[in-house]
Amino acid sequence: MISRAVTLLSRLGLGLAGIAALLCLFLVGLGVGTRYFFSAAQSWIDESASWLVIIMVMLAMPEAQRSNANIGVDALVLKLGRQGQRLLALFSALSVIAVAIVMLLAGIEMVEFSQMIGVMANTLAWVPLWWIQVFLPIGGALLLLVALVQFFAALRRDWQPPANDDPVHGTRSHE
Repeated sequence: MISRAVTLLSRLGLGLAGIAALLCLFLVGLGVGTRYFFSAAQSWIDESASWLVIIMVMLAMPEAQRSNANIGVDALVLKLGRQGQRLLALFSALSVIAVAIVMLLAGIEMVEFSQMIGVMANTLAWVPLWWIQVFLPIGGALLLLVALVQFFAALRRDWQPPANDDPVHGTRSHE
């Protein structure tokens, strides 16, 4: 039940990251067009595009972790055997949990500070910067949920390592 809810949240984040990517592509294209065809650089476009990149990373990262679409040395992992792979999965999840907690706490502190002193965007002065910064604790919280689910899944007696021929989690001969 919890695992399904975390999966849905993670996939929702990925979908929103995809929308942010499309918006970023549109804005960058618009910026290039205005700069080269009309000699009118729009600095707000550059700032907005960088915000969208932050949003993309923070919202896509939990799904990348959940689906194990991260960098791994499969040849080494597969040589460890079932217990070694379980220990590595536990260590990996604990490492991600630690990073996610730092992201969550630091992000909350950053947002609170920006709200306290009223930091605004550089080129779009009507945009409070915390509107963008809030994606750090959101991404950290989603990553924490994903890593906790992975940690507790690795503790289960029926845990199984990914199959060698699993194209998502197992050996990827193209890497």
